[in-house]
Amino acid sequence: MNDLLRANLRHVRSETAVAVAVARPMADEIIDRSRDGFPINGITSSGRARFFHSRYSVDAECARLADTARGAGFVVVFGLGLAHHVRRIAADGARVVVVEPNPALIRTALSHTDLTSLLASEQLRVVVDPDELERTVASRYNASIDGRLVSVDLDGRVGIDPSCFTPFRARLHELVGRIVSDVTTQSAFSRQWVRNGIGNLIAAARGEITTRALPDWSGRHVVVAAAGPSLENHLHWIRENRARVFLLATDTALPTLQSVGAEPDLVAAIDCQHISYLHALTAPRPALHCACDLSVPRLVASSADSVSLLLSRHPLHQFLALAGYAAEAIDAGDGTVTGASVRLALSRDPRSVTLAGADLSYPNGFGYCRGSYVDTLYTSASDRIHPLCGRQYAFVADRPGLTVDPKTAVKTTALMLSYRERLIATARAATRPVYSLPCAFGLPLPAPPATLEAEERRARGRSPVDSPRARTDTADVSALLQTLRDTVSTLPRDQFEYRALLEGSGEPRARAAAACLLPALHARRVAGDTSPTPRLLCEAADEIVGLIDAGLAALAR
Repeated sequence: MNDLLRANLRHVRSETAVAVAVARPMADEIIDRSRDGFPINGITSSGRARFFHSRYSVDAECARLADTARGAGFVVVFGLGLAHHVRRIAADGARVVVVEPNPALIRTALSHTDLTSLLASEQLRVVVDPDELERTVASRYNASIDGRLVSVDLDGRVGIDPSCFTPFRARLHELVGRIVSDVTTQSAFSRQWVRNGIGNLIAAARGEITTRALPDWSGRHVVVAAAGPSLENHLHWIRENRARVFLLATDTALPTLQSVGAEPDLVAAIDCQHISYLHALTAPRPALHCACDLSVPRLVASSADSVSLLLSRHPLHQFLALAGYAAEAIDAGDGTVTGASVRLALSRDPRSVTLAGADLSYPNGFGYCRGSYVDTLYTSASDRIHPLCGRQYAFVADRPGLTVDPKTAVKTTALMLSYRERLIATARAATRPVYSLPCAFGLPLPAPPATLEAEERRARGRSPVDSPRARTDTADVSALLQTLRDTVSTLPRDQFEYRALLEGSGEPRARAAAACLLPALHARRVAGDTSPTPRLLCEAADEIVGLIDAGLAALAR
């Protein structure tokens, strides 16, 4: 091991460093120089030399690859060679991840090319397996700051063995799809999340909505009612077992349950869009008690007799928690109210949890059970020319990425499948039994017992309507908002300082406040704003400060 290799390895991530340190040089590897004087490496294949870099002009090759990546803030490079192209791409300031499946070739590159400054600054990472690529991109790529992510091929290296890069490309494609979906959602609703959260804080402080602590259902059988079409098949079972269970309904399922007299003990709502209010509007009567993400629309919180305002993983909520706002948490990270409701049910140590109506698909071309808001909308709009089935099928057919499962012929989407996988993982990791009543797509979970046992004891807590009042003093909310304003106002506008803050430097509250700017920042990028990142950071911060000022003014009235 030469001194240069040793110096480079000191800054390489441990799993890659170990693989490189123990790798043996390849017997068929060769080293030469290009016509413009650059060292180049390759292998001997079928009796002839095949080099990873251009044998004529490495400089021209690097310039071409750098032009391909120009303007991108994050670049995934397939093929390391001797890293001449990597240094040229990184010179533009982009973060670079190099995929090189062969540790022996990484060893050669690190033995001949000084990459210590790039590796030490963590502008450059080298990965050897698909899992490591996924972890690295997921943790380091921030679409709001980095902008475009592009991939670049070192043609000489990839052309020799393209199949070894295929798993990496597939994993990267899948990951980027998830990232794009997530940030697009965030940018679309960034103002609503913050505006709704501040509005509900103020409404609770002024007594305009009645807030209570969550009831205690520990030791009880919990039924989580989702709004898939199969819920209709289980309404009789729910009514038959109603006295034995704690019924937790998603807001979408509330109208259907109430239409048959199955009044839920608790209703969960997490959506910041006003469609959440339309679910409540079509119910025969308001929910008695609603567990609401802090950023649900004010109308949703007002429609219930009482609410529990819960903190999710939104940056605003994380800041409030760190600043001392006392509220329980709800894990709504996958964006589905069904998954959030199951995780909420498991948080209270129930005897068991049973899922009803969790289809997460579109059986027979229908998306929701009868009585839900969407079904009611299409029923009211149907006529002889535009029948209900036609409108429902049009709604389902319009879903992005709609596919048909070959085994069950049930229509679904990649997003629904990801919801399903997350739900299954939650159930399997639970310490209490999680059951599922039959649904269209079929969850690999056991069916509940034919007859649920009678409760051995009542829940230790109070009933939903008698749970203790949870009030927040106006002065406390004013202080929280002022703290948020002050923190946002002092955030760095330099993109490198801002990134360093997001990735761990500084105190946690400042990091959470910095993350509050990301959706507004990305919304500007989606809208095609090509201004420098520092200017976009200033505009995003001004937007958040404006929302806070409006909230403080409303609180003072």
